Amino acid sequence: MTAVLRLKITPNAPANAVLGETDGVIRLKIRAPAVDGKANAALVAFLAGALRVPNAAVSLQGGFRSRLKWVVVTGLDAAEARRRLLEIRVRRSDFKP
Repeated sequence: MTAVLRLKITPNAPANAVLGETDGVIRLKIRAPAVDGKANAALVAFLAGALRVPNAAVSLQGGFRSRLKWVVVTGLDAAEARRRLLEIRVRRSDFKP
């Protein structure tokens, strides 16, 4: 199984967060700055943790210097990967006053 995800990233955010999905693109905020590939590395680590897969299962395939990125996740299908990411968003929104 392999999932291909389209992501729109906002680097240099106060915290890592999943914002939601619009037109098939999942929006994320990443704490790391977009300098020397730091945001890309932080994105891979964040996705691996959020999707509960090893870092090696997440690979950036496109958008290396863009906010719009294509990521391949091995071991999950696209529906399960989306569900896991968007589940984080729901859990976080439960705690808002």
